[in-house]
Amino acid sequence: MRQLRVRTSAAALIRTRPWIAVAFSGVLVLAAGLSYWSFFRTPAPPPQPVGLRTQPQPAPRPTKAISFSDGCMTSRCHTALSHAPAIHAPVSAGACQSCHAPDSGDHKYPLLRPKAQLCSQCHTAHTNKQLAHIPINEDGCLACHDSHGGQTKALLIKNSDQGSCLDCHPRNSGSVHHTPYAAERCDLCHNIHSSDNRSLLHATNVVESCRTCHPQAVQTTLLTSYSHAKVEGDCLACHSPHASSTPGLLNEPLRDSCTRCHAQVGKTIAAATITHDPVLQGTQCIRCHEPHGSQFTGMLRSSEESLCLSCHDKSITTKDNRFIAAMAPRAADHSPAFSPHKNCSDCHDSHGSTHASLLSASNPKLPSGPYNRTNYALCYSCHDPLLADSPLATDFRDGDRNLHALHLKTGDQSRGCAACHAVHEENQPRQIAKSVRFQGSNWTISMGFSLTPDGGRCGSGCHEAMTYSRRPLAPASKQNGAAP
Repeated sequence: MRQLRVRTSAAALIRTRPWIAVAFSGVLVLAAGLSYWSFFRTPAPPPQPVGLRTQPQPAPRPTKAISFSDGCMTSRCHTALSHAPAIHAPVSAGACQSCHAPDSGDHKYPLLRPKAQLCSQCHTAHTNKQLAHIPINEDGCLACHDSHGGQTKALLIKNSDQGSCLDCHPRNSGSVHHTPYAAERCDLCHNIHSSDNRSLLHATNVVESCRTCHPQAVQTTLLTSYSHAKVEGDCLACHSPHASSTPGLLNEPLRDSCTRCHAQVGKTIAAATITHDPVLQGTQCIRCHEPHGSQFTGMLRSSEESLCLSCHDKSITTKDNRFIAAMAPRAADHSPAFSPHKNCSDCHDSHGSTHASLLSASNPKLPSGPYNRTNYALCYSCHDPLLADSPLATDFRDGDRNLHALHLKTGDQSRGCAACHAVHEENQPRQIAKSVRFQGSNWTISMGFSLTPDGGRCGSGCHEAMTYSRRPLAPASKQNGAAP
């Protein structure tokens, strides 16, 4: 009867105030949604393995003597020894007495002999060698190996040879790694236990160790006519055996590696105001030189002429916008009398210079002030300076009048050797230029030079056509009058 009255009252309340019914329905829907979300979003507990047995806790340390026949690795004693990825054979066989003496009290089983001797009764890897790895003598092998079980077949404490090595030998810095080093194969070069050779190398020395993988480089170094065969430190004078921040495993950047020994070349490069792009750009020194050895002087990659013409057979604009005209083959054949090997380096310094065109000494192209012998130091390094002084020191004379002196010592404007001679011209008598640029301008003047049996003819270019003769007391003559 009471329930009926409650229902009647509730129905009357809903009729008079319907918003209460709406609110109550909303609460019910929200509660149902939350229950649904909680049920389906809560992760299920992980499945429990059927029949999983709890590992027994290790037994307390025994207070009575335990014989080997009782067994060391029971369900509650030394169980971890059998869980390593690799297990020492005596441990696997339960033959603890192979290494340990019986209990000496307080559950201590001393070793039968010192650690290193104990290992050597079965393992002979480190015996009969002059040099032993230090841990063998100090720790009796246990610095690297676990006597019961380890991470590798060799029972190493770490999971690789290099991992063991890095405990004592910190990793070399550098992004470029030697292939064995990157592969964690220290054992490819080193005997990790003992050796008769320095650094525990397998090979007798560093060079022979490198030859194992780099036979061609070693062969080149040892057998070619010009090489680094006598470099102190062998391969390690330039290369790091493990890692480096420089390509080629160099100990330092390439040019620094070279100039550390070739100090004068380094000074030339540093002082140069006229630079050679290959020295400063790209592969630098090894653009022209073989780093290990060559059959050509200076350890060049080919003959000097071929090497220079590999770039200078075409016109070049340098990094600092200098224009260099193309050189023809045999252009370096300046004078067989002085340069039988046609070496460009007789006049040019390929590493850098303070003189135009990388010349190794002064030789101005444009007319300069009064004649000064030092201005033509390059030419006079081969030619007799008397060419411009003595009346009869040159074939370029008219009778006994020195015509070299006439050109070089006229007033305040010395014409200079390069005013008439083009040292790279081919098949030109006396290497007289076919044409010259008037005082460095773009105006080209034809030289018109030719030889005669006792003299020659020049012009018209800088002056009207003129001839000269070496006959004694021959008067100077010209095509249309007397010579000045």
